[in-house]
Amino acid sequence: MSMSGLSEKELADALRRATPEPGTNVGRAGQVRARAGRLRSRRRATAAGAVVCTVAAVVLAVGLPSWLASPGRQPRAVAPAASASPSGHWVACSPGVDGTFPCGPGAVAAAIRKPLNLPTLAPGASCPVSPTRTFPHGGAGFSGSFQALGPGPFYMAGPGSTPLQLRPDRSSGWDEQKVIWVVDKTYGGPLLLRGGRIDAPGRLGFAHYIGAAHYSGGAGDGKAHRSLLYERAGFGADDRGTLDSFPSGVYIPPSGLPGCYAIQVDGVGFSETLVFRATGSPSAG
Repeated sequence: MSMSGLSEKELADALRRATPEPGTNVGRAGQVRARAGRLRSRRRATAAGAVVCTVAAVVLAVGLPSWLASPGRQPRAVAPAASASPSGHWVACSPGVDGTFPCGPGAVAAAIRKPLNLPTLAPGASCPVSPTRTFPHGGAGFSGSFQALGPGPFYMAGPGSTPLQLRPDRSSGWDEQKVIWVVDKTYGGPLLLRGGRIDAPGRLGFAHYIGAAHYSGGAGDGKAHRSLLYERAGFGADDRGTLDSFPSGVYIPPSGLPGCYAIQVDGVGFSETLVFRATGSPSAG
């Protein structure tokens, strides 16, 4: 099953459009850099002990809705409740006495995290790769139509076709492949990604790159992280009405290739599972 019609060159072009070289006057690049700057500012403010997300009107504190916690599981102390914004959407943090919201990556992740529930495969079973969707009008860093893997609203776009071909990464010791996460127009809230191998024991790692919480700047820290968080604007569930994308990458240990892998994507009011096959690149040997 084809995951994407993108060649390596087309993916590279899309990544450059999403993250152009310094000095390039591209509106998308400015938006990406602005988002990264805002996230860095939030982290610095958190270290100082005063990260706040202001709201335009007084909000009403309510009990934790069912989608924020599983039965019998209490939320973390950093996010003891949720609150309704004036528009009726949910935000991840409780209001303080001054009416502001003390927010941070830990609070957002705790508020949207669902129990990790990846599918499992019987020995010899084929990998149930997620369906593809064609985005016909460009956007998300692509100049024309492109294909992406996933049930939606979250998708993965990458080079070639399934299986996703990974190459050795000397800095991490894992095999790695660049991807672009795509979020369709129906969802604008935060996203938490975790995953693993489903046809055998195995790990899956994520790159912390532009737009991600804990992004260190530049090309990132080159490490395979167990989870990936996108806080996004306002920590809410507002529909954006625009196609969004984040350049990133997946890491798999060489011993885990080939294999069948799943990513669980948690958000406000939903949890999605994306399944793909992965193998080592023939040229890597």
